[in-house]
Amino acid sequence: MMDNYFKVISDKIRSDSQLIAEYFRTHPGENGRNKETILLNFLKTYLPRRYSTGTGFIASSEPVLSNQNDIVIYDSFWSSTLFPELASQIFLIESVYAIIEVKSHLDETQLKSTINKAEKIKLMQVKGIKRMDNKGIEQPCFCLFAYDSTDLPKLKLALQENYKNTPLNQRIDFIVVLNKGMIYSGIYYEIVKYGQSDSPYRKQLDEDGLKKLQEANPSEIEGMYLDKNTLYVFYMYLMTYLGFSASKIANWVDYLPSENQLGTFF
Repeated sequence: MMDNYFKVISDKIRSDSQLIAEYFRTHPGENGRNKETILLNFLKTYLPRRYSTGTGFIASSEPVLSNQNDIVIYDSFWSSTLFPELASQIFLIESVYAIIEVKSHLDETQLKSTINKAEKIKLMQVKGIKRMDNKGIEQPCFCLFAYDSTDLPKLKLALQENYKNTPLNQRIDFIVVLNKGMIYSGIYYEIVKYGQSDSPYRKQLDEDGLKKLQEANPSEIEGMYLDKNTLYVFYMYLMTYLGFSASKIANWVDYLPSENQLGTFF
């Protein structure tokens, strides 16, 4: 039932994107922005209410500022943003659950630029407020969503070439091509194959079991042809990642100047 439900939604998203491509073909910037809006509206409709969505930049207390991000899934209950009244906002890294980069047509060149963008965000230091019961993944999920692409095996090969020496926690988690399929790696791959670091399954694997799994797939990258099930599987995988994530609670005190006083005592 669920797969058929999402197939209908996928068909509508596909037809809407094709209509936009036809009428905005001489305006590539607007073509891209409108396609971002289609996916953003899908997420606003189907993500649980605890997750908010927006677009803009991500900041850390180091301080580091990311490039512009197409879609940001963040916590708006415990955390707030800078420039909340504007279309493009600044999100504190501790408040971010996921980032989604949107492409009309994905090729190896665009993949390379997104790899660099993802790594910059994945390397941001996450602080936030620590609570005893707040366990889970601290790093945000990074997704690359495309309405079309070059051949999926070519994208997987390009990813393998770029990720020869890149640890899982610095990688793109999902590459999604609507009505084609998915490639996944990163922290999501680690959770699925090896379990979370403190889970009973991970402990049961021990070093030998972990080594055997890594030898079976040394690139730690997997791809699947999914056809019209792609949107459904992407939604399930994204919800799994969000479910494993720690609550996102940004601590504004971490962003205060460390060397300069904000005022003087009297």
